[in-house]
Amino acid sequence: EAAAPARFLIEPRVASMLEGRFGAVATEITSGRTPVMFQRGILSSSGRTLATMSESTLTADGRVVGYVRNGYLTDTADVRLARVRGYIPQAGAPIRLLETGEVFHTVRPMSVDIAEIPGGAYRLVLADGRIAVVDEAALSVVTLVGLAASQDCPPDGFGMLVRKSGEPVYFSNCQRDGSFVKLQVGQRTVILDADDVAEMVATTEPA
Repeated sequence: EAAAPARFLIEPRVASMLEGRFGAVATEITSGRTPVMFQRGILSSSGRTLATMSESTLTADGRVVGYVRNGYLTDTADVRLARVRGYIPQAGAPIRLLETGEVFHTVRPMSVDIAEIPGGAYRLVLADGRIAVVDEAALSVVTLVGLAASQDCPPDGFGMLVRKSGEPVYFSNCQRDGSFVKLQVGQRTVILDADDVAEMVATTEPA
């Protein structure tokens, strides 16, 4: 059975910049009118291919528009435009270290940097700088986020909080109250210590 495609989300502050760089294709990807999915190196919406990824090369409208390298989306002049992040939603996902072949399993949901996207797998940059490989079925969301991490609640709408453990928490509303952060997660209200927040990422739609 084929793995389900990953949702493809873009932080609003990145979306406007990409539209200026990549033109009509980026506008369609970032519009939010229909969900954009990513599978086997293909970005698609409603069954129509918008762009393709081969190893580290991003192609749209028959031309190379950028690259994914070492956790970043770059343009063709190798200028970094955004960080590429992925969401592993479950514990127990096998991750293989590229250098040694050692396999370990996630112990909690994780938000990870994506180094490259070869067909059927992702190469990840771990917190200690090592490169690992995970099957594409392990990731449910791929997100483009700003180069500089933010710890502020998005002004409105959906977002993702990344805890210092690497665990992501997707929310529909965020409020900072002194030393605490209050999140609306589905039907639940979740309150976290602000010191536990590594990063806040705004998204244009829910994961």
